[in-house]
Amino acid sequence: MISSRQYLADSAATAESVRAFMAEIESLGTEPTPAEMRQAGPGLRAPLATTSEFSVRLGAARLNDARLESQRADTAAALDGLVESMQKLTGFVEQGDRRRAAALTIRVADRAEALRRAAGDP
Repeated sequence: MISSRQYLADSAATAESVRAFMAEIESLGTEPTPAEMRQAGPGLRAPLATTSEFSVRLGAARLNDARLESQRADTAAALDGLVESMQKLTGFVEQGDRRRAAALTIRVADRAEALRRAAGDP
């Protein structure tokens, strides 16, 4: 069991790591060269690792508060999908594969939005 306070702190830290990842992606602009992408790849690793760690933590956590527990379960499921997409996107960026990275960026943004909704943000 974790406290409600710890759950909310972990959720806020997760949101920050997702924002950091998305900021790195957005910094590439709309038409990065393969070399620019490969150079940006390592910058994605830290926010990806942090998000992945929180995904494991939130997935394993349980709360006594029924409302927050339901929210945690929804958030953990959404976060699992987001982390999977972030991992794939990071690989495409590190490979300099602009076409596949661009397509997956849309999925990551959609999954980040689904996570935001699952976490209870309007």
